[in-house]
This record gives sequence, C-alpha cells and structure tokens, in this order.
Amino acid sequence: MRGYELNLLAASAMQPLQPVRQDAQASKPLPDWDELLKPVRPPLDEAAMALSDKERDELIGPVKSVRLGFNFVSTKTGECAGECSYYQTNIYDMNGKKVSEKGESLCGFSSLEKYIYDTKGRVIERITYNWDGLIHDRVLFVYDSFGKLSELSSYNGDGELQGRSQYLCDLSGNVIESYSYDGDGQFKSRSFYLYEVDSWGNWIECVEYPVRYDDKSEKGAVFVQCRAIEYFN
Repeated sequence: MRGYELNLLAASAMQPLQPVRQDAQASKPLPDWDELLKPVRPPLDEAAMALSDKERDELIGPVKSVRLGFNFVSTKTGECAGECSYYQTNIYDMNGKKVSEKGESLCGFSSLEKYIYDTKGRVIERITYNWDGLIHDRVLFVYDSFGKLSELSSYNGDGELQGRSQYLCDLSGNVIESYSYDGDGQFKSRSFYLYEVDSWGNWIECVEYPVRYDDKSEKGAVFVQCRAIEYFN
C-alpha cells in the first residue's frame, strides 16, 4: 500500500462517517449509490501497465493479502481509544494482480466515498457524500516528479479550502514527515512517522507523532496504523 493510501485512510478516519439514512423523505429518493460511487479509472499509461497491482501498491515479496487497521493511542495513558473502527483488505493472486479490495466499517456507518484515479493508478481525488447525495467534502492529491505524494488539499461541500498538508516520503513512498496548514494558510502542526517492517521489508506498523504549534501546544494522541500481511508459501 502506497504512502498516499496510508494518508487517505488516515484522512478518512479523522472525519465522522456519514450514515446511510433509511428514512429519507419520499419526495427526495436516495441516489443510486452504485453509480454515484463508481470509481473513475482511466486507462493506465505504458509505464503503469508494466507493473502489477502489487508493485503499484509498492509491496515486496509474494504478498497474498494486506489488512490495514488504525487507531488512536493516548499520549497520557498509552492506551488505545478502542477497537479499530475501520479495516481495508486487499487480496492478490500469485501474479500480483489485485483480486479483491474491500473496506469494512465496525461502527455501523457507511463511508460514502468516490475515488478518482490518474493514468498511473494513483488516487488524485476523493469525494465524500452525505446521505442525500450532496458533497460533504473533497480531497485532492498531488504527486512529485518521482510519483510520491507531496500535497493534499481538503475542501468542504461549497468548494472552500479547509486545510492543506505537505508530505515528505522515503524512497519506498512511505510518508516520513508532514506539515499541516488551515484554510487561511496558517501553519498548524508537524507530524513524524516511524515504521516497523517485516522480514520482506514491508511495513507492518506506522506510528504518527503529531506536534502542535498553537498557543496551547497540546499533545494529541498518536495515530497508529497496523498491517497484517499474508504471503504465499
């Protein structure tokens, strides 16, 4: 899983998921979610076509499946905020082709999100909808000349800039440092990321350490993401 996907899920976790309402007024039927949320995937370019799904996800070795979960850990007590509220599971065949991609919410809500990709198979926009089909927010992704995530911008449903983050990645595409700004361009916080890797070199735990620079200089909870990776024998 690439660095941008890590941050994509992190950004999703920061926002409350929108419930799928079952009691909508008859005068305003619910949207066709299958059609509205269908990903936009243009044909891959020649360079991307030469890579397997596993390679585009920057995974090493005979990976069979990857299950990602995340949680917050209090800096005061060292305890988790509870069970991971969301998991992302990807399954690959022996040739590295992704045969299944599924998100799993454990809190009773559905995340109404649409993803737009570029010709290299990277997410360039995520649109989150409210239950009535109106846009809740948009997140735009920008990559550097090496294909690594460099910037993320968040907009509300009215198109107003809410915040922006800049990222520094290592050669594997993993985010190692980020800087966050509010909608007015004021600096908010800086985060550092530490990884634990398995014997293949794939990361299995990422811990984000945020450092706030506001008047209170509060220490927030660290953000922990864990990946359970299964390999073919």
